[in-house]
Amino acid sequence: MPTTTHKEHQNAHSLEPRTGRRLSKRLAAALNPLQPFQVALRQRNLRRLFAGLVVSQAGDWLYNLALLAFVYERTGSMVWVGITTAARILPEVVLGPIGGVLADRHDRRLVMIVADVLRAATMAALAGVALAGGPVVLAPVLAALCTAAGAAYPQCVVAVMPRLVDEACIVAMFADCDRGAVPALGMAWDVETIVDDELDASEVVYVETGDHECLLRLADHQFHELMLAARHGHFCGQPLH
Repeated sequence: MPTTTHKEHQNAHSLEPRTGRRLSKRLAAALNPLQPFQVALRQRNLRRLFAGLVVSQAGDWLYNLALLAFVYERTGSMVWVGITTAARILPEVVLGPIGGVLADRHDRRLVMIVADVLRAATMAALAGVALAGGPVVLAPVLAALCTAAGAAYPQCVVAVMPRLVDEACIVAMFADCDRGAVPALGMAWDVETIVDDELDASEVVYVETGDHECLLRLADHQFHELMLAARHGHFCGQPLH
Protein backbone atom coordinates (compact mmCIF):
# COMPACT_ATOMS: atom_id res chain seq x y z
CA MET A 1 0.00 0.00 0.00
CA PRO A 2 1.43 3.49 -0.76
CA THR A 3 2.84 5.25 2.31
CA THR A 4 5.01 8.24 3.09
CA THR A 5 7.17 7.25 6.07
CA HIS A 6 10.64 8.62 6.84
CA LYS A 7 12.24 5.24 6.14
CA GLU A 8 10.66 5.17 2.70
CA HIS A 9 11.95 8.67 2.03
CA GLN A 10 15.48 7.41 2.60
CA ASN A 11 15.00 4.25 0.56
CA ALA A 12 13.48 6.16 -2.33
CA HIS A 13 16.93 7.44 -3.30
CA SER A 14 18.12 3.86 -3.85
CA LEU A 15 16.27 3.46 -7.13
CA GLU A 16 18.42 1.65 -9.69
CA PRO A 17 18.30 1.37 -13.48
CA ARG A 18 16.44 -1.91 -13.18
CA THR A 19 13.49 0.07 -11.81
CA GLY A 20 13.15 1.70 -15.19
CA ARG A 21 13.09 -1.72 -16.85
CA ARG A 22 10.38 -2.87 -14.46
CA LEU A 23 8.26 0.20 -15.18
CA SER A 24 8.74 -0.33 -18.92
CA LYS A 25 7.41 -3.87 -18.59
CA ARG A 26 4.44 -2.60 -16.65
CA LEU A 27 3.72 0.03 -19.27
CA ALA A 28 3.81 -2.72 -21.90
CA ALA A 29 1.37 -4.72 -19.78
CA ALA A 30 -0.93 -1.71 -19.53
CA LEU A 31 -0.90 -1.36 -23.32
CA ASN A 32 -1.80 -5.03 -23.75
CA PRO A 33 -5.35 -5.38 -22.40
CA LEU A 34 -5.46 -9.04 -23.46
CA GLN A 35 -2.70 -10.11 -21.06
CA PRO A 36 -4.98 -10.83 -18.06
CA PHE A 37 -7.30 -12.91 -20.27
CA GLN A 38 -4.39 -14.82 -21.79
CA VAL A 39 -3.14 -15.74 -18.33
CA ALA A 40 -6.63 -16.55 -17.02
CA LEU A 41 -7.48 -18.86 -19.92
CA ARG A 42 -4.55 -21.10 -19.02
CA GLN A 43 -6.69 -22.35 -16.14
CA ARG A 44 -9.01 -25.22 -17.05
CA ASN A 45 -11.72 -24.22 -14.58
CA LEU A 46 -11.78 -20.65 -15.86
CA ARG A 47 -11.95 -21.86 -19.45
CA ARG A 48 -14.97 -23.95 -18.54
CA LEU A 49 -16.58 -21.02 -16.76
CA PHE A 50 -15.97 -18.66 -19.69
CA ALA A 51 -17.29 -21.24 -22.16
CA GLY A 52 -20.45 -21.62 -20.10
CA LEU A 53 -20.86 -17.85 -19.93
CA VAL A 54 -20.47 -17.53 -23.70
CA VAL A 55 -23.19 -20.12 -24.27
CA SER A 56 -25.38 -18.48 -21.63
CA GLN A 57 -25.00 -15.02 -23.12
CA ALA A 58 -25.77 -16.33 -26.60
CA GLY A 59 -28.91 -17.94 -25.22
CA ASP A 60 -29.92 -14.70 -23.49
CA TRP A 61 -29.65 -12.74 -26.73
CA LEU A 62 -31.69 -15.31 -28.64
CA TYR A 63 -34.27 -15.32 -25.85
CA ASN A 64 -34.50 -11.52 -25.99
CA LEU A 65 -34.97 -11.61 -29.77
CA ALA A 66 -37.65 -14.30 -29.54
CA LEU A 67 -39.42 -12.49 -26.69
CA LEU A 68 -39.70 -9.19 -28.54
CA ALA A 69 -40.71 -10.93 -31.77
CA PHE A 70 -43.45 -12.81 -29.91
CA VAL A 71 -44.80 -9.66 -28.26
CA TYR A 72 -44.80 -7.69 -31.51
CA GLU A 73 -46.44 -10.52 -33.44
CA ARG A 74 -49.23 -10.76 -30.86
CA THR A 75 -49.81 -7.03 -30.37
CA GLY A 76 -48.37 -5.24 -33.41
CA SER A 77 -47.48 -2.45 -30.99
CA MET A 78 -44.05 -0.94 -30.38
CA VAL A 79 -45.38 0.31 -27.05
CA TRP A 80 -45.77 -3.27 -25.87
CA VAL A 81 -42.28 -4.04 -27.16
CA GLY A 82 -40.94 -1.11 -25.12
CA ILE A 83 -42.84 -2.22 -22.02
CA THR A 84 -41.45 -5.74 -22.37
CA THR A 85 -37.90 -4.44 -22.81
CA ALA A 86 -38.23 -2.27 -19.73
CA ALA A 87 -39.66 -5.16 -17.74
CA ARG A 88 -36.67 -7.27 -18.71
CA ILE A 89 -34.05 -4.65 -17.83
CA LEU A 90 -35.37 -2.74 -14.81
CA PRO A 91 -35.15 -5.62 -12.30
CA GLU A 92 -31.45 -5.94 -13.04
CA VAL A 93 -30.93 -2.26 -12.28
CA VAL A 94 -33.06 -2.25 -9.14
CA LEU A 95 -32.01 -5.61 -7.70
CA GLY A 96 -28.33 -5.48 -8.66
CA PRO A 97 -27.18 -4.21 -5.21
CA ILE A 98 -29.30 -6.85 -3.49
CA GLY A 99 -27.67 -9.48 -5.67
CA GLY A 100 -24.29 -8.36 -4.39
CA VAL A 101 -25.47 -8.85 -0.80
CA LEU A 102 -26.70 -12.38 -1.60
CA ALA A 103 -23.38 -13.22 -3.23
CA ASP A 104 -21.50 -12.04 -0.12
CA ARG A 105 -23.64 -13.73 2.52
CA HIS A 106 -24.57 -17.07 0.99
CA ASP A 107 -22.91 -19.97 -0.76
CA ARG A 108 -22.29 -18.59 -4.22
CA ARG A 109 -22.48 -21.91 -6.00
CA LEU A 110 -25.86 -22.58 -4.42
CA VAL A 111 -27.09 -19.09 -5.33
CA MET A 112 -26.05 -19.65 -8.95
CA ILE A 113 -27.79 -23.03 -9.11
CA VAL A 114 -31.02 -21.66 -7.59
CA ALA A 115 -30.91 -18.70 -10.00
CA ASP A 116 -30.53 -21.01 -12.99
CA VAL A 117 -33.40 -23.24 -11.82
CA LEU A 118 -35.72 -20.25 -11.35
CA ARG A 119 -34.77 -18.79 -14.71
CA ALA A 120 -35.38 -22.14 -16.41
CA ALA A 121 -38.82 -22.28 -14.78
CA THR A 122 -39.74 -18.82 -16.08
CA MET A 123 -38.48 -19.74 -19.55
CA ALA A 124 -40.65 -22.86 -19.51
CA ALA A 125 -43.65 -20.81 -18.42
CA LEU A 126 -42.99 -18.27 -21.17
CA ALA A 127 -42.78 -21.05 -23.75
CA GLY A 128 -46.10 -22.37 -22.46
CA VAL A 129 -47.70 -18.96 -22.87
CA ALA A 130 -46.43 -18.71 -26.45
CA LEU A 131 -47.53 -22.21 -27.43
CA ALA A 132 -50.91 -22.09 -25.71
CA GLY A 133 -51.74 -18.59 -26.91
CA GLY A 134 -51.95 -17.25 -23.36
CA PRO A 135 -52.40 -13.56 -22.44
CA VAL A 136 -49.57 -11.47 -23.86
CA VAL A 137 -49.39 -9.50 -20.62
CA LEU A 138 -47.71 -12.54 -19.07
CA ALA A 139 -44.70 -12.05 -21.37
CA PRO A 140 -43.30 -8.90 -19.67
CA VAL A 141 -44.25 -10.29 -16.25
CA LEU A 142 -42.31 -13.52 -16.83
CA ALA A 143 -39.43 -11.59 -18.39
CA ALA A 144 -39.19 -9.43 -15.27
CA LEU A 145 -39.28 -12.52 -13.02
CA CYS A 146 -36.55 -14.16 -15.08
CA THR A 147 -34.28 -11.12 -14.78
CA ALA A 148 -35.00 -10.80 -11.05
CA ALA A 149 -34.13 -14.48 -10.51
CA GLY A 150 -30.69 -13.92 -12.04
CA ALA A 151 -29.92 -10.64 -10.28
CA ALA A 152 -27.22 -12.21 -8.10
CA TYR A 153 -25.66 -14.32 -10.85
CA PRO A 154 -23.09 -11.81 -12.25
CA GLN A 155 -21.86 -10.94 -8.76
CA CYS A 156 -21.47 -14.62 -7.91
CA VAL A 157 -19.46 -15.23 -11.09
CA VAL A 158 -17.06 -12.41 -10.25
CA ALA A 159 -16.75 -13.58 -6.64
CA VAL A 160 -15.90 -17.20 -7.46
CA MET A 161 -13.26 -16.41 -10.08
CA PRO A 162 -10.38 -15.95 -7.59
CA ARG A 163 -11.13 -19.41 -6.18
CA LEU A 164 -10.68 -20.93 -9.62
CA VAL A 165 -7.16 -19.56 -10.07
CA ASP A 166 -4.15 -21.18 -8.38
CA GLU A 167 -1.17 -19.32 -6.97
CA ALA A 168 1.06 -20.20 -9.92
CA CYS A 169 -1.31 -18.39 -12.27
CA ILE A 170 -1.25 -15.28 -10.08
CA VAL A 171 2.55 -15.34 -9.99
CA ALA A 172 2.62 -15.62 -13.77
CA MET A 173 0.32 -12.61 -14.11
CA PHE A 174 2.76 -10.50 -12.06
CA ALA A 175 5.88 -12.04 -13.59
CA ASP A 176 7.81 -8.77 -13.49
CA CYS A 177 7.32 -8.46 -9.71
CA ASP A 178 9.11 -10.37 -6.98
CA ARG A 179 6.93 -12.92 -5.22
CA GLY A 180 4.67 -11.23 -2.68
CA ALA A 181 5.29 -7.69 -3.97
CA VAL A 182 2.21 -5.48 -3.99
CA PRO A 183 1.50 -3.85 -7.38
CA ALA A 184 0.59 -0.36 -6.20
CA LEU A 185 -0.29 0.75 -9.72
CA GLY A 186 -2.73 -2.09 -10.29
CA MET A 187 -4.20 -0.57 -13.45
CA ALA A 188 -1.12 -1.76 -15.37
CA TRP A 189 -2.34 -5.33 -14.79
CA ASP A 190 -6.03 -4.54 -15.19
CA VAL A 191 -6.44 -4.96 -11.42
CA GLU A 192 -9.01 -2.76 -9.73
CA THR A 193 -7.28 -0.16 -7.53
CA ILE A 194 -8.79 1.66 -4.56
CA VAL A 195 -7.08 4.80 -3.24
CA ASP A 196 -7.50 6.05 0.31
CA ASP A 197 -8.60 9.69 0.51
CA GLU A 198 -5.72 10.37 2.89
CA LEU A 199 -3.28 9.96 0.00
CA ASP A 200 -4.98 12.72 -1.98
CA ALA A 201 -3.85 15.17 0.70
CA SER A 202 -0.19 14.06 0.54
CA GLU A 203 2.28 16.24 -1.31
CA VAL A 204 4.52 13.27 -2.08
CA VAL A 205 3.63 9.56 -2.33
CA TYR A 206 6.05 6.64 -2.56
CA VAL A 207 4.95 3.38 -4.19
CA GLU A 208 6.67 0.02 -4.25
CA THR A 209 8.33 -0.89 -7.54
CA GLY A 210 7.80 -4.62 -7.24
CA ASP A 211 11.10 -5.83 -5.76
CA HIS A 212 10.68 -5.20 -1.99
CA GLU A 213 13.72 -2.89 -2.18
CA CYS A 214 13.06 0.26 -4.18
CA LEU A 215 10.39 2.92 -4.07
CA LEU A 216 9.14 5.33 -6.71
CA ARG A 217 8.61 8.95 -5.68
CA LEU A 218 5.49 10.61 -7.09
CA ALA A 219 4.51 14.24 -6.69
CA ASP A 220 0.89 14.88 -5.78
CA HIS A 221 -0.13 15.87 -9.31
CA GLN A 222 1.60 12.79 -10.77
CA PHE A 223 -0.15 10.51 -8.30
CA HIS A 224 -3.53 12.10 -8.94
CA GLU A 225 -3.10 11.77 -12.69
CA LEU A 226 -2.21 8.08 -12.40
CA MET A 227 -5.16 7.39 -10.10
CA LEU A 228 -7.86 9.23 -12.03
CA ALA A 229 -9.49 5.98 -13.08
CA ALA A 230 -9.17 4.36 -9.64
CA ARG A 231 -11.94 4.17 -7.05
CA HIS A 232 -11.55 6.38 -3.98
CA GLY A 233 -12.68 5.89 -0.41
CA HIS A 234 -11.70 6.25 3.25
CA PHE A 235 -10.58 2.98 4.80
CA CYS A 236 -7.29 3.81 6.56
CA GLY A 237 -7.61 3.70 10.36
CA GLN A 238 -4.81 6.17 11.07
CA PRO A 239 -3.56 9.26 9.20
CA LEU A 240 -0.54 8.65 7.00
CA HIS A 241 2.68 10.50 7.76
